[in-house]
Amino acid sequence: MTTDTKLISRIGYKDIFKKSINKDKLIEKIELVPALEFLTVLNKFEYKVHEKDTSELRFICNDWLKSSDEKIKKAIIDYYTNFLTENKRKKRDFTGLQSIKIINQTATLRVIELLLAKGTNNCKSEYDEENLFKLYLSVNDEIAERENIFFEKWQQIFGTKHNEIRFHMYLGINQGIMNREPLGKKIWVEALKFVQFEKWIKNQSKYENFTKDYLKKFDSSEWYELFTLIFHLNKLAINNYKFNVDENSKDLKLLSYFSNHEEKTPNWNEFSEIRKRPLFKLPNGEYLILDFSFLLDKFFSGIYHDILEFSNNTYVNGFHQDYSTNFIEKHLLVNTLKAVFGKSYIQFDEIKIKSVGKKGVDNIALPDYYVRNGNKIFVFECKNSLISNKLKIEANCDAIENDLKNKFYHNGTKNKAVKQLLNFVESSDNGQYKFFDTNTKLEKCIYYPILITTDNTLTSLGFNAILNEYMSNDLRKIDNSLKNRIKPLTIIHINDILLRTTQLKKLDLLIEDYIKYYRSKKAVDSFISFSDYLERVKFKNNSSLDHKSYKEILNNSIFPEN
Repeated sequence: MTTDTKLISRIGYKDIFKKSINKDKLIEKIELVPALEFLTVLNKFEYKVHEKDTSELRFICNDWLKSSDEKIKKAIIDYYTNFLTENKRKKRDFTGLQSIKIINQTATLRVIELLLAKGTNNCKSEYDEENLFKLYLSVNDEIAERENIFFEKWQQIFGTKHNEIRFHMYLGINQGIMNREPLGKKIWVEALKFVQFEKWIKNQSKYENFTKDYLKKFDSSEWYELFTLIFHLNKLAINNYKFNVDENSKDLKLLSYFSNHEEKTPNWNEFSEIRKRPLFKLPNGEYLILDFSFLLDKFFSGIYHDILEFSNNTYVNGFHQDYSTNFIEKHLLVNTLKAVFGKSYIQFDEIKIKSVGKKGVDNIALPDYYVRNGNKIFVFECKNSLISNKLKIEANCDAIENDLKNKFYHNGTKNKAVKQLLNFVESSDNGQYKFFDTNTKLEKCIYYPILITTDNTLTSLGFNAILNEYMSNDLRKIDNSLKNRIKPLTIIHINDILLRTTQLKKLDLLIEDYIKYYRSKKAVDSFISFSDYLERVKFKNNSSLDHKSYKEILNNSIFPEN
């Protein structure tokens, strides 16, 4: 169904010139504004640079370095040639120039980050193409040094499944920025989450004044006004890398908020500054779109983090917990799964289960959502927990895994997602759920434990495998008659459910196909996430959406009914 994933080698300054270079001295020579504009265009249209085997090399020599010394161009060409010759001689799996790259999104964003923190604006129109290119190469060295932290830890002891899983998990974390959601998907799901959030929060009277104060920051009085402003902004960004607005435009407060780069740091921070402020205001009043994907996050995901920060600063207690439990788990998840399954199958969310009225129900472990189709039972546990950004920045392998365990396996004596799901399976199989689902053939039931996540990190390489490794330890304690009827854990991002809806209705078949796929593969592809499997394999050539299934989500929302 798809070609196997190939690893790509990134070229740095040390590779070509056999020495390192001082980034700070390079930045001093680079004019900030024209350099940012060049990098913004490169970031938006990078796909064109990699269209053909020789596209990147031609772009670097003929466009980026068009006025540079021929010696530097020759050094670059010689490196490409020698690299390919050596790999052909050693019969490695490198078939062309696209197996090695200089230009990559991680490096582009990192150079933007460094220039925002340390760059100077002397009102010159030229950005010093050669020094910007050398800075770009040295950033590739920096990225390689970060990746070497986990390569050195795991690649030397690669012989066991345990180590192979962790190697790919840390590889996935480091490649996260290059494995982002397609823009068409992101636009749609971010808008849908905004719609659901607006429906939920307008019915929370305790947040009425808090909402008014937050919206006032953008000269808005209703969520629809803010949504319209953000939608207009993203509409401009689809076909442009910069834009301007009228001085009297209502967009100005929002634009000022998205372009106010006051918190500047040259330290590696997973691009948090660009995520928070994805625009840059040019001296002539125009706005550069530093990264379109980060701007799209402002439809909802970015707004949530802004609201969370705002709530902390305004002493609104408990907003995060309320959001995670009552919005994500009880509102968004329930309405989204209703869009998937419609009125088919036996379905219960936790509130509906408790409404049955069984005595002592609060003492029974219940899933966030329960679906049964014949003898196939799906138990869902939804988590709004995020892997620590600080630990990812520090590239602390052991600490990242401990954080994963604490949030998704167990924390002290408290069971988390994986253990909870197995608990639900056992509770169902021993008849504790018969008070709401009168299934009489429990011994024939097949169980599908599903973790719903809001963290994109968990859809990176290796995370599904490592959580299944944890689960396998607990499965050893379960009787074979049940153990053999429990399918491997599947991690599904809430965005995939929002996007696919009824395409996921036969979820058992999709999960079975996913399991067969990764078990049949080797190396990188054997650790593929369910999200990537859906996007790159199952629905690779199918971008259609079932718009009727969104009726429940859009009903009584800020969107016009027709």
